[in-house]
Amino acid sequence: MPVHRVHRRVLLPVAVLFVLAAPVAAQGTAQASPGAPAAGTWGAESVVGRFRDAKVLRFLSPSWALLVGGSIQSTNDAGTESARVSGRTDVTLQAGIRKYHRSGLGFRPITGVGVTYGRIEGFSTPYGAYGEAGGAYLFNRHLSLGAVAVAEFSRDGDRNTFALAVPRVMASVFF
Repeated sequence: MPVHRVHRRVLLPVAVLFVLAAPVAAQGTAQASPGAPAAGTWGAESVVGRFRDAKVLRFLSPSWALLVGGSIQSTNDAGTESARVSGRTDVTLQAGIRKYHRSGLGFRPITGVGVTYGRIEGFSTPYGAYGEAGGAYLFNRHLSLGAVAVAEFSRDGDRNTFALAVPRVMASVFF
């Protein structure tokens, strides 16, 4: 009989310890492997160093997000009286869809497509389509840092233009 009491004294605290530690262990596993935000999550993104560019994201699933963004740039009058250049404001809007591919790590390759529309004060109103490719490291479900290159085909008056932007570093916050 005394042998059973010793086992109960040892087993009961060990069992309680396992029961109490199970939720903590499960949380540690989920945080160790960060994933994309869940469906319905909103996000904000900006190009690092050029905070005039911003996007708002809405996740449809952990892999797909809709995005709407834009940039605004304003210049002041410059030059001397004989060679005066007046200031202007350029505005660009974009809307598209982005895919966060799974890699099994915190790093997620990114691809996306969408449309753009712009207004260059006093000059033109370009519109077109773009494609993007790059990657982002998702530190957790609320923060990521990455880089994306953009290729854009646009129509500007009677001219077609193609632009390729080198990868730009972007920071994202999801809430």
